[in-house]
Formats: sequence, structure tokens, C-alpha cells
Amino acid sequence: MFKYGALYLAVLCLAGLLGWLPARLLKPIRISQLRLLYRISTSGPGGFDDAVHNHVTNNADRYSAPVLQMLTASPPRSSDQEVGLFFVELVRKGPEIDGVLNELAKQHPDPKVRDFVRKILRDRTADRRAS
Repeated sequence: MFKYGALYLAVLCLAGLLGWLPARLLKPIRISQLRLLYRISTSGPGGFDDAVHNHVTNNADRYSAPVLQMLTASPPRSSDQEVGLFFVELVRKGPEIDGVLNELAKQHPDPKVRDFVRKILRDRTADRRAS
């Protein structure tokens, strides 16, 4: 548990220190952060998954561009695409992400991924109708 706690705190500290870097240097670092956060969320002890989800949700603007890059630039079925799909619902705010999700729903070679993405898109449509 200490290992994951220290890793989570290191990711949070790194996130705070990177505010002064230009965007082109930030994106690869943010991708690495998302990989670590994914690992903490899926492999860490209970409670860390909630902390990771809250952190990513509260910083959706910070992580939306790296998630988009992971979804568009990564090969299908790659670990980066899996990480991007894991976090896409948490950073999904604009039409750019919806466009990428629509493309994945149509063209991804894995039917399970297509169904998952369609479910995300349906849930968002239902949320809009309810409000």
C-alpha cells in the first residue's frame, strides 16, 4: 500500500510542478502520468481508484489533450489506447472528444471497444436529455 501511496503522491507533485512547461513538452509527460494513474487505479489497493478518478475529473482540462492523443495516435488494442479509453469519460467535455469517440465507434477493429464507446456516447446523450 505504501508503494502505491508514494507513487500517487509523486504523480500529484509532478502534475503541480509542470505548469510552467510549454504544451509540446507537457503532452508526453501527461501521457506518462496517465499511465501511472491507470496502474494505480487498476492495481493499487482499494480507495486509490476513487482518488485517481477524482484527480482526473477535477483536472479534466489538463488531461483531455493527452487522452485524445492516446485514442487517436495509438494503435488499436495497444496499452495506451486502453488507458485513453479508461479515462475518456472523466475528461469528456467538448465536441472534439465526441468526434474521436464517434470515429472509434465506427472504425475500431475490436467489437467490444466499439460497443463500449457506443455506450459512452449513449450515456452522454441520455444525460443531455435529462437536464
